[in-house]
Amino acid sequence: MDEEHTSIKASYGVTQHTIPRQQSLCALTILQDTILIVEDLDQEPATLLDFAFVRSLHMRFYAGYPLPTSAGYNIGALCLLDSHPRTLSSPEQHRLQLLARLTSQLLELRLHLQQRQPVPSPDWTSLYDALHTALLQLDESDAQLRHVHTAGWAASLYQHKIQQRADTIVYTLQRQITALQARLLS
Repeated sequence: MDEEHTSIKASYGVTQHTIPRQQSLCALTILQDTILIVEDLDQEPATLLDFAFVRSLHMRFYAGYPLPTSAGYNIGALCLLDSHPRTLSSPEQHRLQLLARLTSQLLELRLHLQQRQPVPSPDWTSLYDALHTALLQLDESDAQLRHVHTAGWAASLYQHKIQQRADTIVYTLQRQITALQARLLS
């Protein structure tokens, strides 16, 4: 993110790569040190923004967590968008926070490694593959959760198991990143 633009570095469902900063909810997210949640963008418009971009995507929900550097500067945000209003449960908020921290760690690790060696190390390539696999697994878990529309204890149990699986994936990735940081940065 710079003074005038927000660059979308990785996305699922959003095809635009750069948007004006004044149309970016991420620009508000980086001004704080915690999660920003707007459950219904039609009901809770932020007065600091021009919502043309968000409205063009027909987005109604936003949740974002800032991406801080080790020096404490928020350089971007990890965000979720949905075309329907919704809430974000406490476990989902915690998972978004963990993923944002992991993203920050990965960005700093990558920058540090690029300064040490311009060619990606086998460890980095292995971690990248693990990250790709983890994201595919999280996407699969999300798809499974979206198809559970029935009520009752069986559906609740199924949803809980899928959420536990997502947490396990995130924690496994966290351990891999921490181990790689310790090995490569020592």
